[in-house]
Amino acid sequence: MFPSSLYFVEQPCPWCGEMLELTIDPASVPAKYIEDCQVCCAPILVHVSERQDPLADPEVRLEAEGF
Repeated sequence: MFPSSLYFVEQPCPWCGEMLELTIDPASVPAKYIEDCQVCCAPILVHVSERQDPLADPEVRLEAEGF
């Protein structure tokens, strides 16, 4: 189980490569949703999943979506 507070993850946009800051809500893990890049506005598929270690932060993976 994850802590109840939000945390932040920085990862590069799969479209433009700019670093993005994503807010992750541990209460909604696992999750899969689309978020637009804050720089190039392209759609990004965000995958958030649990790790085997229950004390570790969730894994966050970004994919270029659409087109």
